[in-house]
Amino acid sequence: MGDHGRIPAFTRYDGPSYRIIKKLARENRLSLNIDIYVISAKYGLINSSYSIDKYNRKMTPARAIKLRPKILQVICNLFENNLFDDVFINMGKLYLLSIEGIENILPEGTRLIYAKGRIGQKNSQMKKWLLEKNEYS
Repeated sequence: MGDHGRIPAFTRYDGPSYRIIKKLARENRLSLNIDIYVISAKYGLINSSYSIDKYNRKMTPARAIKLRPKILQVICNLFENNLFDDVFINMGKLYLLSIEGIENILPEGTRLIYAKGRIGQKNSQMKKWLLEKNEYS
């Protein structure tokens, strides 16, 4: 990845989860009805198309707790303007601190799904969910 300039978060990030999503997109197996959001230690909750600079900020418990009110407010705002049937969450423990309380702000009837287990298990669950969503689009 280049060191300079702003590029979409989806392009900037290259972890295992992103590789799965990018591969599904390249293969036209990713539903166009999926919105992908990212929690960034620097930027908070952003749409994956949001352009960001390269950065080196690590998530810490204190940072996650500090970001939480803003992240939950962004989630509330998203639901004011959109209707989501499901919210699939695939993130580690530190990042989960930043959305603690999400179940209390989602509209009734929204299905909240947490990926569970080790990273490989979580990514497998995410891929399965994404493929199922593609079947129904």
